[in-house]
Amino acid sequence: MQLPVTNPNPAAGETRVNIYGYVPSFSLGVATVVLFALFLLSHLLFLVQSRRQQKRQRGIATFETLFIIGCILEIIGYSFRLASHAHPYVLRNFILNYFMIVVSPVFFSAGLYYSFSLFVQGPHHTHLLPLSPRLLVGLFVVADVVTIVIQIVGAALIGVGESNLADGKVPAVTPGQANKILTAGLAVQCASFCAFLIIVFTFVWRFSAAKAHTRQPLAEEKQISANKAHHRRAYLFLVVLIASSLLVFLRTTFRLAEASPGELSPISLNEHLFAALETAPVLAAVFLWSCLPLAWLLREEDEL
Repeated sequence: MQLPVTNPNPAAGETRVNIYGYVPSFSLGVATVVLFALFLLSHLLFLVQSRRQQKRQRGIATFETLFIIGCILEIIGYSFRLASHAHPYVLRNFILNYFMIVVSPVFFSAGLYYSFSLFVQGPHHTHLLPLSPRLLVGLFVVADVVTIVIQIVGAALIGVGESNLADGKVPAVTPGQANKILTAGLAVQCASFCAFLIIVFTFVWRFSAAKAHTRQPLAEEKQISANKAHHRRAYLFLVVLIASSLLVFLRTTFRLAEASPGELSPISLNEHLFAALETAPVLAAVFLWSCLPLAWLLREEDEL
């Protein structure tokens, strides 16, 4: 929906301008809330099932918990976006919508880092990684948390600054200055996630090379079949990890492109781009892990 007229007589908690630049779509909000609710239920089921696993039980449960939190935050964020459909000038709705939707991918990213660390801890994998799995998770989670805090501060200051300007006040931090804070956080987050992707691709190259040069000793037919099944799941795990990571990276890159031109850029005023490059990639990434549970991808042959 196009940008409505300004709000000449704002009530308490409202702004004189629509910070979105459009009225958020009702259908997009409803569809997204429903889909994330379905994904939430699937990961709750996986969490319950993970309690029965004998190996990597704690790790699987941690992964599922991270995705559950991410889904909950997405549901809350898009619920406030739905509220903005009826009340586009309410500043609280905008800030909480932005906060939840920006923060939720941090938990999905942390889940990706953690799943990779669990896979690397498997037999004959650790030496293929240039740093310890725990250090990998710690470094990238800390980087994500710091950059997200910067983004939230920047976005909140943009909203407050725009509202103050509309009221004829001089903001302590102008929207332009606040946008630079937001852009800096996004740029660092993109660089951090790009570093993670480089590590993953390096691992995949080493993993493939190691498998190609490994000679299988004589073994029983049952053991050979089990090894083949294990290798297939290992490669499938890497495919799911890379695909979902690239989707999250696409979403982060879009956010950077959206913020770089300045506040209220043409990209930020286009809800179709928001749906295609923010909503859809995150939904697709979570969908992959809902169809292919981590517990199945990492299970050992004696758990079959």
